[in-house]
Amino acid sequence: MKLYTLKVNVKGSKPPQWRRIQISSNLTFAQLAAVLETALECFDEDKVYQFEFYQYCRIFELDYRDEIEIEDKYGYTYMDSTDIYINDFFDSEKKFTFRIFQEPCDYEEYKAEIEDTAEIKPGQKNREELYTPVIIKESSAKFAGWSDFQKVNEKISRNLKTRIAKKENLSLYEIAENIRNLKGLTITKRPVSRHDSTFNNKINNRIEEIMNNPDILINAYKAVSWMEVCVETANMLYIVTPLDTLYSLFCRNSEIKADFSKFMVYLYDYLKVRGHNYIHENLLVPDQLADVAMIKRAMNIQRDIEYYIPEYQEILDLGSMGYPAHDDAYIEFKEFLRSEMCLDDDVIKNICRETQAIFAAEEFGGQEFINMTAENGVVINSKNQADKFSRIMMRLVSRTCKIEFRGHRPADMGKFSDGSQHRTIVMKNLSLPINFKPDETFQGGSILNSEAIRSGRISGLKISPNEPCPCGSGKKYKKCCALGR
Repeated sequence: MKLYTLKVNVKGSKPPQWRRIQISSNLTFAQLAAVLETALECFDEDKVYQFEFYQYCRIFELDYRDEIEIEDKYGYTYMDSTDIYINDFFDSEKKFTFRIFQEPCDYEEYKAEIEDTAEIKPGQKNREELYTPVIIKESSAKFAGWSDFQKVNEKISRNLKTRIAKKENLSLYEIAENIRNLKGLTITKRPVSRHDSTFNNKINNRIEEIMNNPDILINAYKAVSWMEVCVETANMLYIVTPLDTLYSLFCRNSEIKADFSKFMVYLYDYLKVRGHNYIHENLLVPDQLADVAMIKRAMNIQRDIEYYIPEYQEILDLGSMGYPAHDDAYIEFKEFLRSEMCLDDDVIKNICRETQAIFAAEEFGGQEFINMTAENGVVINSKNQADKFSRIMMRLVSRTCKIEFRGHRPADMGKFSDGSQHRTIVMKNLSLPINFKPDETFQGGSILNSEAIRSGRISGLKISPNEPCPCGSGKKYKKCCALGR
């Protein structure tokens, strides 16, 4: 028999939080689930446990005996955890994922690495004690909810004391009953996995049926593709997204029917392929937010209002194009860039995507927007273009969904009874990329309106005498337009 040393990491934890666990061979995967749920303190009878060895695309699902829903994971080999021994994979694989599902929103993952394998020799001292699992070390930064691992070891020693007995293929429920009755775990000297069990035959027949049904494969592909659009939209609108809010986005596509459990399967399939996000508690989080503190800061940006759930077309635009392509303000902006600035379509699309990103994240972002458009070839050649550009910019600001407002537009914020309002947009010292004489008189409506400049105010903000004059002359305000007051 052998001893395996596993290092089990909490996925997404920064700094990494882990426990190093020593277990004996000859355990079934159902028994391993019982060991891990005790060692990681995640026991709950309502949870479903899952092991995945992704190098060979094999997955083990526990106690899915009544309803086997595998049409979205047709690339895997499925096996019953009560029938398969860990030896079959631990001797050749180096890593696996231990995954926990619970309705409606809980989704936990642990990444396990098989660090070492050692033989238990006949006649070895304290040989019987080595069969019982034990936590031998944990990270210095304790994971929230974990007790002192020495106390956990006492519980393992009491409840999971392991002995050699005749072969047993017990379900997780039966193993839990034995643990409650202090019967511990039993291991056999000659572990032989049952690949031809009723469960595995049922699974294999279902897989064969799926592989011969192209409609199922096409539907699964459509669902995961739509999930990608929804995740991109959620990242754009909220940064950190509750799973039930993401599910609301997903349900906007009337052609794809999925309850929450199947939705989670689609989400897992997407994350496995793309890997740019992860799940922390009940939240979808982009990889850039590497720890809990960063997640909290992102959440604190948002106001305490309901999440905005766009309609199908807007989700499609945001998730696939990166901006609300069918919004009137963006349509007008694209036409201005095409007809007035003579820019090609690829440049226009890039400008629109960056506009969405700037105004979604910034309180105003006016100068950043102007600089971005200038870098992409926007040059204002007349006072009429300046008027039109400034008016379009103000429409874009009011029509762009903002992270602070949980995806709502500034123009729509007046509807909330909690008093949430969009702050007055302050345009101070904005410098347009102009290509005409700055002392010409501007027509009304421009952010550089000459009357506003001479009065010393732009959108209600007083201009300081020593600040650069907004007219673009390069002089201080007191030595330029202020002289004409």
